[in-house]
Amino acid sequence: MPGGATAALTDFTFLSDTVSGEMSLGATTLLTPMLGALVLVTYAAVASAAAIVAPLRRDLV
Repeated sequence: MPGGATAALTDFTFLSDTVSGEMSLGATTLLTPMLGALVLVTYAAVASAAAIVAPLRRDLV
């Protein structure tokens, strides 16, 4: 999801560390910043493509 990719870019792990501490899990590992950026760009491209294709497939009666 984009939240984890954003955390990888900003190195903000407070939320994931808190959740893992509450659930007695090990330390969380994040993607590298480059992979986080790639995930965000891919997510945006898929969302943009869906926003373009969805209206074209609707039948206007």
